[in-house]
Amino acid sequence: MEKNKDKISVIIPCYNVQKYVMRCFDSIYSQTYGFENLEVIFIDDLSTDNTWSILEMLQNKYSENVISVKMENKGMCGGTRNLGMDICTGKYIMFLDADDCIHPNTIDILYNKSLEKDFDIVQCEVVMFCDDKPKYTQIEDVKAREYNLANIDERKKLILAWSGGFSICVWAKLYSSEFLKKNCIRFIENINFEDGHFSFLCVLLAKKYCKIDSPLLYYFQNSNGIMAGQQSLEKLRDSAKYTNTLIEEIKHRGLDNGVVKECKYEVQIAIFWRFYFCTMNKLNWIYQEEKKFYRDFVLKNNFFEGILYSPYITETIGEEFLNYMSYLKEGI
Repeated sequence: MEKNKDKISVIIPCYNVQKYVMRCFDSIYSQTYGFENLEVIFIDDLSTDNTWSILEMLQNKYSENVISVKMENKGMCGGTRNLGMDICTGKYIMFLDADDCIHPNTIDILYNKSLEKDFDIVQCEVVMFCDDKPKYTQIEDVKAREYNLANIDERKKLILAWSGGFSICVWAKLYSSEFLKKNCIRFIENINFEDGHFSFLCVLLAKKYCKIDSPLLYYFQNSNGIMAGQQSLEKLRDSAKYTNTLIEEIKHRGLDNGVVKECKYEVQIAIFWRFYFCTMNKLNWIYQEEKKFYRDFVLKNNFFEGILYSPYITETIGEEFLNYMSYLKEGI
């Protein structure tokens, strides 16, 4: 291991990814940070194809840097990532999906930025691809947006940013292992949308956060993937489960008397946006009859009390959003 370089753990959940996992691994192996400085942890969630055989081969070939583990029971992404965190030894942690890739300079850039001010989390931009291999762009001038979260206005901006785009996802970020362990941040298991719970706790608990404007994570538009596949009723209703769990954890941690109290409207609109608006968008073309479930969930949950009068509601425009808000009002 090169002197003065910290070990970084890359945790990768795997389920029936025999077509993609080597492409993902190759992007990690080619990191300018140095493969010898990485700990790559593959967690197989009881795949039914040849995924496990590939992972065994990688561990045998790169035994000093690759750990392949098979789940004893089906755990979905939350369970696999928790297991990865339990066994990882890196000073920093990165989560990656097995069908995605990272730019050759990704870990170098995120790590060097993290060192500058000991950031809890450093996030990069995401670019999507659908070809067999991504076409990496040259990274030249790296610009960053640093959040001083001791400043409440900065915290509010970060909370609002969480509700849009890829910010809710746990990949495309480098985490301080100490930060995650100190705050006991874990994934909820056996549920879809586990990213939202984990990433929002990070936004509420982090002290130093940085966003890099360079696209370093290459997201594969996989038509057979978990999120791109058919959105079943069961999957969609998991959004209510994770929202309830998040609200309960906010209370359990006493955050409702701290950062959440100081950022009341921002936290409320961010969770409301992800739960109600994003889900209603999916229902609009899948399950028309399910809309009432999500409307009633909002109206009966004390956490969303006064949401119709939130200052952020009046600033939001768009025909779809206005229609969903009108539908919400009809349920009162």
